[in-house]
Amino acid sequence: MIKSEVRQARLEFLVNRALRERTLLRVKQPDIRVKVLEKLDETAQNAVALPPRLPTRRADRRRNRTGGTITVGMKAHSLRHFHSSGQPGYSSLISNDPRRVWARKLVREIDVRFAPVPCTVQSREGVVHARPGDAILTGVSGEHWRVSRERFAEKYRPVPPTVAGESGRYASLPYRIMAVPMTEAFEVLLADGASRLRGSAGDWLVDYGDGSLGVVSPPIFTTTYEIIG
Repeated sequence: MIKSEVRQARLEFLVNRALRERTLLRVKQPDIRVKVLEKLDETAQNAVALPPRLPTRRADRRRNRTGGTITVGMKAHSLRHFHSSGQPGYSSLISNDPRRVWARKLVREIDVRFAPVPCTVQSREGVVHARPGDAILTGVSGEHWRVSRERFAEKYRPVPPTVAGESGRYASLPYRIMAVPMTEAFEVLLADGASRLRGSAGDWLVDYGDGSLGVVSPPIFTTTYEIIG
């Protein structure tokens, strides 16, 4: 009698465990295995089917070269980093890229205001620091970006009645840039050493030829530049 009760208790244990784990255990005894299957079938007729248990894998955290950690298992992709030199001329890294194209800025009117005090500009690609006198521009799609006071006159002219150096309407000049269509996420450190822009796969990495780099989304690039070579 006691043996029968033990056997029944073991059967109930196996059934409960099989139901909990959504899988049939490796029961060696054929007769008990059959009863487990019968119980599972009986339960399944009166219950909603449950999704199969997905295998889990513990994330392997390893230390990287900079002392931080990366997660292995959910593929962590490292960003490519580009630094604005702040010196006139194009970057050799970009000019030697086989994907590189030449483009010309299209003439477009935009709204411009000049920062009276140090501030930050929230762009699509990140937060940019502006100094007093820097130009804060608003494009045709409502996007914002900053142009340093030193570079602004080389790239934009006032539209009457706006007076040069005062807030108002300005038109872009048709200067040339180099650009690379990126196929992976990347980051650009601006010449001020503090502002960082984040680009995604499909965005353009733009070299303005004055020591500054930028990130431009495909829709903005199409409406702002024309590829010339």
